[in-house]
Amino acid sequence: MTLPSTNTLHYIGVPLVIKYVFTNGRFSLVPGLGIAANFLTQGKLQTSIATSTGNKTSTSNNIEGLKSTYFNGSASMGAQYKLNNSVEFTVVPTMRFALSSINRNAPVKTNESSFGLAGGVIVNF
Repeated sequence: MTLPSTNTLHYIGVPLVIKYVFTNGRFSLVPGLGIAANFLTQGKLQTSIATSTGNKTSTSNNIEGLKSTYFNGSASMGAQYKLNNSVEFTVVPTMRFALSSINRNAPVKTNESSFGLAGGVIVNF
């Protein structure tokens, strides 16, 4: 009997994003569209198996069928508020969506999609 399994995948993403700034007084909207190439740096599968002597854990650092590279697109709509000439506040919700699957030759294709929210302070010197 197989117990829970955990997949851990690490990628390095190289994005290319185009943004445009629409400004009205102190407030700015910054929409963006982009694409990213994601390179697999590590794939690990850990599975627990129930045996008559207790649970055994098996780990594999080679997951068959993973592509070494996959592509995703992104869309964002940032907002900025200029407090003064030196300080701006920003918030950027971003949706990332699959343009290709992360696996090949598999009965079920796996597509990575995510939503993120970044925020911060921009200081101009």
